[in-house]
Amino acid sequence: FEENTGYQDTYQDFEKDGKAKPLYDDHFHRQLSFRIDKNGSDGAIHTFQAGVKDLKFGGGWFNYEDLAPFDKKVTSHFQNYTYLKSDGLFKTRRFQIYHNYVDYNAILFNAPANPLELVTLDWSFRDQRIDMEFQENQIWSPDLQTVWGLGYRYELSDSIGWLAEDHHSRNSYRIFGHLEYNLTESLILNAGGFAEDHEDIGNNISPRLALNYRINNQHTLRTSLSRAYRMPSFYAQYADQTIESVVIPGLGLPQTLGDNNINPEEMTSFEIGYLGRFFENKLELDIRLAHEKIDQIIDRTKTERNIYRSDPFNLYRFNFFSYGQVDLESAEVQLNYKPSKKTFLNFYISLTNTDGYRADSLDLNKQPFNKEYLDDHVPYKTIGALISHKPLPDLRLSMQYNYVDAYSSEGDGSNLDRFESLDLKFTKEISTEKGEKLEFSGIVRNVSDNPYQDFEDDNFVGLDTYFQVKLSLN
Repeated sequence: FEENTGYQDTYQDFEKDGKAKPLYDDHFHRQLSFRIDKNGSDGAIHTFQAGVKDLKFGGGWFNYEDLAPFDKKVTSHFQNYTYLKSDGLFKTRRFQIYHNYVDYNAILFNAPANPLELVTLDWSFRDQRIDMEFQENQIWSPDLQTVWGLGYRYELSDSIGWLAEDHHSRNSYRIFGHLEYNLTESLILNAGGFAEDHEDIGNNISPRLALNYRINNQHTLRTSLSRAYRMPSFYAQYADQTIESVVIPGLGLPQTLGDNNINPEEMTSFEIGYLGRFFENKLELDIRLAHEKIDQIIDRTKTERNIYRSDPFNLYRFNFFSYGQVDLESAEVQLNYKPSKKTFLNFYISLTNTDGYRADSLDLNKQPFNKEYLDDHVPYKTIGALISHKPLPDLRLSMQYNYVDAYSSEGDGSNLDRFESLDLKFTKEISTEKGEKLEFSGIVRNVSDNPYQDFEDDNFVGLDTYFQVKLSLN
């Protein structure tokens, strides 16, 4: 995949001379992956997957004095092995080991450190992860089945420009268990938990409890209560992006510092739902009402740099901080309709009310000084619709519509207006008697060519066309 159409920068358009500044945003993407499945003589199934990806994408502006064009290159690869063995109908064992590696190369030349000097920045990093897990499922009786397992994860990150030290690594161990028990013919209990020992954080336990009540074969009610944790990243714990001036001591780019004592985010969720099937199961209705609460929000929080050192320009420093909370109340409705084997229709709508805050800035003691309210950080309304039809046995045509309300995007994102888009896709299949299959697809995104913003206010998505070829050999 290669794209070099060039977005137009909308933020700087009218701040300078009223003319659009073309962004350097060329994008080049190559990917190769494969999968092998083998049935062993003992009845076990061995699966091996591997892949490599090569990306190059640009940043900066042409003919713009603040940040000249530069290339960001990403090379990654992964390997995955899975062993699956069933002992009759009642017990299944599964072992998986996964490894991935990412090399992100981004060197910025002539970046503005301050009004008087330009510097070269190395924002490159290398990440690796090894994940192993054992899992056993067992059916004890018609009313009881269980699953339990153990897991281990090793993470490694190297970076000169992002982290306090060039090299960071950590280990985590986990154990989990879950049971499903039929209390009655209509009422099913699901209970489980997940315990993790994280090298940098400590121990956490995440329980979950759910009940399903089957009114009859077409109608089911459900409810669940759970708690989970999100661990901080290496960047949140160990960031040290310090760029000091050699011309003016104490002056430079805004810095980012991590906190190795930062708390994990805690999320508590409660939901009730309904699933119904109508018209001989051709129509399926799924309704979900949920309340989710997130505590100790991890965020990069602004702190005035002159608190820590003399700075005539009163620039800012950013510290990672865990503070605040947000409550999300949502209602979701999804309809699936399959009038025939050739046609499928889907409709989805979600309404979300957001109420919460996090630290906007820190005081002298690194305590919250101002709050940032998060009411607009989740779109209130999201709508999706899909129509898929096979006019011929080997040809499928699809159309998808999406609508998203205005919201303030997280991270480096911006305040985005509401947008809607219409996408088209066709898929042609060619099969042989031996089981080989060639699949050719074409995708047209944003057919109406009505540009909308994506993540940042200077990224406008217009009309795009993609093609894909997939070959399956037996």
